[in-house]
Amino acid sequence: MKDEVCVEPIVLITKRNEIDEYHAIHNPIIELPDKIKKCEPFDMTIKVGSPLHPNTLEHHISWIQVFLDDNCISWINLTPMVMEPIVHLRLQVGKKSKLRVAVRCNMHGHWRKEIEIEPD
Repeated sequence: MKDEVCVEPIVLITKRNEIDEYHAIHNPIIELPDKIKKCEPFDMTIKVGSPLHPNTLEHHISWIQVFLDDNCISWINLTPMVMEPIVHLRLQVGKKSKLRVAVRCNMHGHWRKEIEIEPD
């Protein structure tokens, strides 16, 4: 008997024109300032979906993870019907870095978005 591996696929959103309605409500949206200064704190907002992902017991975002390069810098667990899938964080970077956001929909699995940030 073969061992079965049960792994949910991760959907990586890369090009805006590839997003249909199904993908649009699961797409992590990362909002950053136009200019980021080296080693100075800045505000970042992460929203899941446009329009915002549903927040019902039956269909909700379970968690949002934030990675800077290969390090998990934040993991937020969300409670359905109490917390909306929007997170505000304040961080700082000293060099060009990869920012990755991963989210989990209880019905449709894992989704993620990656961007590079480069401070002045």
